[in-house]
Amino acid sequence: MGFDFDRPIRDRLPPGFRMALKFVTTIIDPGIYTEPYVDKPFLYGTGLGSFYSFRIGEKANGSLAEPEDVIEEGADGSGIQIREELGMPSDPSKRRKFFLKKENLDAFQFEAGREYSADFFNPYLDFASMLIC
Repeated sequence: MGFDFDRPIRDRLPPGFRMALKFVTTIIDPGIYTEPYVDKPFLYGTGLGSFYSFRIGEKANGSLAEPEDVIEEGADGSGIQIREELGMPSDPSKRRKFFLKKENLDAFQFEAGREYSADFFNPYLDFASMLIC
């Protein structure tokens, strides 16, 4: 998951951005893959390693559950067993680190008909203020 930009953003990046990016990709989120200085910049990360909250639910029975206002890390019903079988940590930061390993990513399969809830937010960046017109 991530962002693609149709045109360069390098002239809109603040001074010190390169150092800040190094800090972010080393300390805060090592699962980020980005190249902000090219003509078509991008920012990617695996969903399972980027979601700040991730919940595995039951198999859908034809209708989806009412969405929660706040998505909490965890699982419901048979989703609990899936998390346990994979050894997926219940702590969001540990789960994100868990999915930095390719073998853990490869072991997870999104299952058709199962409910998943995820929330992507970041306490360090406000993506809304980075819009390019």
